Amino acid sequence: MYTSKNTFTVLILILFINCIGNTQSEVIVDPPSYIKTIVLRSRLTNSYSPIVKLGEPLLLEFDDLSDSQE
Repeated sequence: MYTSKNTFTVLILILFINCIGNTQSEVIVDPPSYIKTIVLRSRLTNSYSPIVKLGEPLLLEFDDLSDSQE
């Protein structure tokens, strides 16, 4: 029948599945109206290729149309 090891394994499995389902939230944040373009690219190469090697640094660029420094 069921042993304490099997019960513990089933309990851990249920908790793990429950945690996976609760980690994804559907919070959608509208971008500010003064940012029109966002670019995430490799810092080492000058190409805009969507493929980046693991551990390679990234560069985040965006245009700020408000012209105010906050």
